[in-house]
Amino acid sequence: MKTRIIHTKIHLEDDWFNTLPIEYKYLFIYLFTNEHIGLTGTYELSKRVILLETGATEEQWNNAIEKFQKDDRVLYIDGWICVKNAGKHTDYSGGKNEIAYKKELASIPSKIRDKMDTVSIQYIYPTDTTRNHKSEIRNKKPEPIYKDGQIVSYKL
Repeated sequence: MKTRIIHTKIHLEDDWFNTLPIEYKYLFIYLFTNEHIGLTGTYELSKRVILLETGATEEQWNNAIEKFQKDDRVLYIDGWICVKNAGKHTDYSGGKNEIAYKKELASIPSKIRDKMDTVSIQYIYPTDTTRNHKSEIRNKKPEPIYKDGQIVSYKL
């Protein structure tokens, strides 16, 4: 199962998102959290599948995608969706993810790739995947220090 991150600040700090009607909010969140989206934020998905998975009407979808495109948040061309800035909030770093990103980008038809905003998709994450910031590992049990047969302290 894929994991997607939704920053909670979208509800507090994103003025554009907060002005959307509730059904548009749901459809927008769907576009960057559904199982079809990959590392680039650009994927092919038919309207039929979108309507089936969201339960939206065709009119709701058409109105929402028109608004998203007008506001330069989503690009929708020939059944391809490009969620602008989708990669901005994901941090799937590492060598294997770089390779997967480049492979996915190469699989997007050039007519779609040419219309994509390269600033929103081009960032390649560093290969350093170290996330453990502990200075030392402490997994030793303390040893009791005895004096006259009684524990007086512990040695780490």
